[in-house]
Amino acid sequence: MNNARTNRQQAVRPIRFHKLLVGSTFNIFAEPSRDIRKSNDKTVYFKDCEAYSTDTTDADHCIILMPEDLVVPLTRGEG
Repeated sequence: MNNARTNRQQAVRPIRFHKLLVGSTFNIFAEPSRDIRKSNDKTVYFKDCEAYSTDTTDADHCIILMPEDLVVPLTRGEG
């Protein structure tokens, strides 16, 4: 078999925010809750708890995402 991608090169696909584990870092992919189909926000966020997340470079910048919003996980938090 000639696979174009190996296991290490697999594309990371967006997941629903509610499925992201607390303690994970992520980028916002889309916010259907606000009719945003594709986010231009390149900020890396840390999921502090189920209620809110903080910017990894500015702890004073917090966001709240709805469970159906889509994010791209960068690291895996605690299970």
